[in-house]
Amino acid sequence: MTDETERAALVEAIYDAVLTPDGWAAAIARIAGAFGAVGAHTVLYHPARGEVRKSTFSGYENMSAILEFGDRVSLEDPWAADAVAKSDPARARLGPFIMQGARQIPFAEFEKTSFYNEICRVADVSDHVSFVVPLMGGWFASLCLNKGGATPLFDDDQWRLAEFLSPHIGRAAMLTDRLEVAAPANALVGSLFSSSGLAILIVAEGRLVFANDAGEKLLEVGDIIRTLRDKLVVRDARLRDAVDNLWRETSPERRQRSLVVRDSGGARWAVQLVRARGGEIHLEDRQYFSPPEDALVAIFQPVDSASGRDGAIGSMDDLTETERRLLAMLVMGKSIDDIAIEAGRSVQTVRWHVRNLIDKLGARSLADLVRTGAMIMPL
Repeated sequence: MTDETERAALVEAIYDAVLTPDGWAAAIARIAGAFGAVGAHTVLYHPARGEVRKSTFSGYENMSAILEFGDRVSLEDPWAADAVAKSDPARARLGPFIMQGARQIPFAEFEKTSFYNEICRVADVSDHVSFVVPLMGGWFASLCLNKGGATPLFDDDQWRLAEFLSPHIGRAAMLTDRLEVAAPANALVGSLFSSSGLAILIVAEGRLVFANDAGEKLLEVGDIIRTLRDKLVVRDARLRDAVDNLWRETSPERRQRSLVVRDSGGARWAVQLVRARGGEIHLEDRQYFSPPEDALVAIFQPVDSASGRDGAIGSMDDLTETERRLLAMLVMGKSIDDIAIEAGRSVQTVRWHVRNLIDKLGARSLADLVRTGAMIMPL
């Protein structure tokens, strides 16, 4: 694949795949197929124990295997310390590399580690280790693509692929602090990496440390001027009070539920607050931040837009218990067929309920329903 147009189309297909309703798990299998790879599988390895497990499954099973081995992201990985210290930023973008937190480690450095050798030994010497994701308790997961008949990954494509995929497993889990709730966060983080118009503001140590392009526009419209440790403070009293109330009046478990507020310009925004648990955060413009503990990420989703949404974002309170369970399963990445089997219902019945959910929450499509669900679901 040498044509620039084809390469661009492939990368866009990758982006689209990750943001589809069946989510980041199925995206792994799709991406492996997109590159012509066969025998894609996951290797799980615990350096301290010397224990290695190989998954010969693909897609959903791979990600399920990863989830079984950890529910927190490990941000300290002694085996990679030397490689991180020696890494050359200029070389870090060349060829295959692994993701370590938000750092890129050149493949030449990674190749020297016993971890890499062990993965290749257990997987297959013909396998290409695409990237590695750290898990809880010293476990690591690596997606391996078999080189037999596979299209070589171009430097830029490899960069964008690993850069985009890794946060869906690593950064989403870091923001939510648990991998089992990484799926709801995935839709949020996935949108964060897209040009969806979300405004992202990161608050740390009583100051605003980051605002993306949409956030900068919100700063202008809403006249947001300063921040405090646990609250986003704005000059507009209505928006300030709304954000204060969202944080103060909800329990820690429910603080990620969105609230629709208006800025001083009259525009409506669904506000979502997410705690950063420390460590580096990678945002859409490839800048890296290392907020201290208790950093607060405030994400504003425009409710009124030119995209066709009628302006109303639904609430969990509007849903029946059955609809809430259905929405939760969709946000977790389950397909309609999977839900039908699990619930003992026909596919047609599940589709009918999904259509009702789309109408109730004002979503434009099934994919939009999943993203909306991730915004309003209590985690």
